[in-house]
Amino acid sequence: MSAYLPMSFPESVRLSSIPGFLDRLFDASREALSSGKLFSVRADLCDQPLLFASSSKDRIELIRSRVNMSTAKVKGTPESLLSLSADELGWQVPRWAETDWLKPQYDECLARAGYEAEYPYFDRDWTMRCKSDGFGIHIVPSWNSLRPWDQGAPLRALFNFAFRQNGCLLLHAGSIGRDGHAALLSGVGGSGKSGTVLAGLAHGLESVGDDYILLDPRDGYRVRRIFRIIKQAPGGLSRIPGLAGRVGERPLNWQGKVEFDPSEVFPAAMVNDQKVAAILFPRIEKASKCLLAPVERRQAATRLVRGMENEFAGETVARLLAMTRLTAKVPAHELRLSPDPAEAASIIDELLRRTRMAS
Repeated sequence: MSAYLPMSFPESVRLSSIPGFLDRLFDASREALSSGKLFSVRADLCDQPLLFASSSKDRIELIRSRVNMSTAKVKGTPESLLSLSADELGWQVPRWAETDWLKPQYDECLARAGYEAEYPYFDRDWTMRCKSDGFGIHIVPSWNSLRPWDQGAPLRALFNFAFRQNGCLLLHAGSIGRDGHAALLSGVGGSGKSGTVLAGLAHGLESVGDDYILLDPRDGYRVRRIFRIIKQAPGGLSRIPGLAGRVGERPLNWQGKVEFDPSEVFPAAMVNDQKVAAILFPRIEKASKCLLAPVERRQAATRLVRGMENEFAGETVARLLAMTRLTAKVPAHELRLSPDPAEAASIIDELLRRTRMAS
């Protein structure tokens, strides 16, 4: 596949030249999309119309399999989100030449030019969005240079940009609940979020996800489903009777975990949205029994932000303010986990029942 507009850039760009690079990249990408040179699908995600497009048919199919999109009755003008491989288009993308930490200046420079973007931490890996029309691009030199975590949660930075304009936030978190009400599960990697979600699903509870979910404050506080898959280490799968035999033969991801769509195993367990009734901070302790301990509001807000460490860099202050507002409305607890998944599910179910009765 060749580009409709050939791209020729210097080997590197600096802060002074980044706006010009983005102007030319967006012009060429818009031309490639309008000329029909990209594979695309129009869909709805969390009530927002989006047009997903890529230089690769396989990449579009992966996005369709991972993202909780609906292609039926899409209304409104969609924002375009592009996932591109430069070598497929005959393009070359420059490297970032600044060696000093310039993120605040980088963000300010792009904002003046009408863009928002992830800081280019990785060589020739660019993610950016035009603020005027929501046109977003993630471009890498080749698909072999994609970060390993991108396979499970593709386009997540662009989703964060797209939904942030409506006051929503993409969270590194999970949920588990029943009848439209849920506990939001927060914590750093390895704290037990995915295992707690899986324990709940195996015992009749529901979820919108275990890793990245959307927090929507516009109608109370609700969490919404973004991605279809959940991830669990083989040891965690073995705690659920019969589950390892059904999903454990799949290849492991970069973290040594199995990725699968829980709807294949627990029909109707994955829902599209839930009202946040509680906040839980799971903690793996291998205690003899699960224990709940209340968490003070300010500490809870800080822990929620800490749970997103290394995610969404540059948004710490805004996220702390958002989490402070959330914890003013929703009680928080630490959940110290025992090895028994049924016990964890039962405690969460009872907590949500009491919380709903008290509201």
